[in-house]
Amino acid sequence: MDTLICSNINFFATKIDFNNCYYKYLLRYITLKMDKIMKYREDVDSIMWDLLRTETFMIEDLEDIINTVTLTIRQYDKTFSRSQMKAIVNFHIGCKYDNSFLYDTKNETDKQIIMKKIEDDSSHSDDMSFGGLDMNDSIEEVIIPYLNSEIEKDKTVVNCAADLISHRHDYNAGRYAEKKYIRRKERIVEIKAIPQPEQKSEAWLKQRKKCITATGVSTALDEDPYNHPAKFLLEKCDRGIPFKENKNTHHGVKYEEIGSMFYAFRNNIDVADYGLLQHEEYPFIGASPDGICEKTAKDGSGLSKIVGRLLEIKFPATREILTSGDLDGDICPHQYYLQCLTQMFVTKMDECDFLQCKIEEYESYDDFVKDSQSKIPGLSKSSNLEKGCIIQLLPKKLVNDDDKLMCLYKAQYLYPSKLHMTIDETEKWIANEIINFSSHKFSKEYVIDKPIFWKLTKVTCHLIKQDNEWMMRRLPELQQFWDYVEFYRKHEDKLNDIETFVKEVGDDKTALIFERVNKHFLEFNKKSKYKPLYQQINPWRAKFIKKKEDYKKRFWQKK
Repeated sequence: MDTLICSNINFFATKIDFNNCYYKYLLRYITLKMDKIMKYREDVDSIMWDLLRTETFMIEDLEDIINTVTLTIRQYDKTFSRSQMKAIVNFHIGCKYDNSFLYDTKNETDKQIIMKKIEDDSSHSDDMSFGGLDMNDSIEEVIIPYLNSEIEKDKTVVNCAADLISHRHDYNAGRYAEKKYIRRKERIVEIKAIPQPEQKSEAWLKQRKKCITATGVSTALDEDPYNHPAKFLLEKCDRGIPFKENKNTHHGVKYEEIGSMFYAFRNNIDVADYGLLQHEEYPFIGASPDGICEKTAKDGSGLSKIVGRLLEIKFPATREILTSGDLDGDICPHQYYLQCLTQMFVTKMDECDFLQCKIEEYESYDDFVKDSQSKIPGLSKSSNLEKGCIIQLLPKKLVNDDDKLMCLYKAQYLYPSKLHMTIDETEKWIANEIINFSSHKFSKEYVIDKPIFWKLTKVTCHLIKQDNEWMMRRLPELQQFWDYVEFYRKHEDKLNDIETFVKEVGDDKTALIFERVNKHFLEFNKKSKYKPLYQQINPWRAKFIKKKEDYKKRFWQKK
């Protein structure tokens, strides 16, 4: 493979054929106005992404791209003339993209010049990417057929699924002399030694009653947009409304395994499942991470520097996946951010990857087959992300029930052992699962319903760092909430009273309810110095209320 390296600005200026002398003058002009033109960098990036949906393009398309981006910006910003804006757009593209000759391996005389986005190592963490793709931003596609090599700083043709794997996390054994990797590795051994009941088992359900799990921490701190502490208090005392599966929760559980497989493959890492863990010193806090990265690389080539990194997976059914704004609150919804912090606190790990995926189901098998990337099996042609198949199983007891949704929400699923299967491999896997289903553990209670063909359409992954200082500051509130829970479990008459009161005033009257809760508690704990929780609106809740009000105003203004 051959690569041509040349000055971006000079190359662009001579390639674009609209009065070169004047164009070079404009390039000199904009360098004098650098502070004013740099604000257009993100605009150019965003418009190009919407236009191309890729980070590569053919050089002959460059002029059309510059014209389109220029016209788009000038629809809302006419600070610069059209010619000046073309120069600015050209400048930003020149800074972001590198040009290379790519040869057809079958015909060395057939070569093309492509433009490939340059990785900016100075502004993005090396730990936030898959296969050379920036994971601080949305990965809506894999660069096909060209991908920046991790080893040779050159363009390589992606010929197979293995070329999609990022090896930037791979470490040799010598690097494990570093303390943080030794600590993480040893901590994994400790966690594996902790007895962990199987999920949804009776022992698992009993263990959940002994603690506030990571998913409930935001509610216990009154920082959950969809729940209130009073409702959560009653739930922990077995007085809440029984949890019912819904479209959103079912969708997330259904595809969580696919998210884990995608993450493991792209990062060249094995991800281990764990049950519910309780903090060693504060056992009233618990967590069930979706996975923890093992120490060895998935392909057996060595070790991995993301050993011990937690994984939290979300497959939002309707919520938009944001890639800009605050990490806590915008990119990662606040309740999930606190969930990740709690998981790190309980496991004593220091990093958590927050993976979000959008997934679509094909309407037919024919659509699945047609949407096949020509070079790499198991890749969607339309999204350039993974696609595949799962098999849906329905519970025998509910198949003929009138409540079809409940039957669906109680479904189980069969998953293949790997991604990137060919169409032939997919068909054989489906046939094999059907033929051998009678010996499967699910066969006694479930029947095969249908195969479901899916494709990923958007993937983002953001690294969340440990914040034990924040956890320790909030620990007294969590301890007090848990003391309330244990109190009401022992005093049924008081529990009856507070349950009735919540029904009367509504579970959103948090301050009023917990003034009464604290009064009950002090009647039996006279030496306690507890003050009622939630008597003032916390900063997060105040911000959330304002956002909600602003949204309503904008909505009615549009009406």
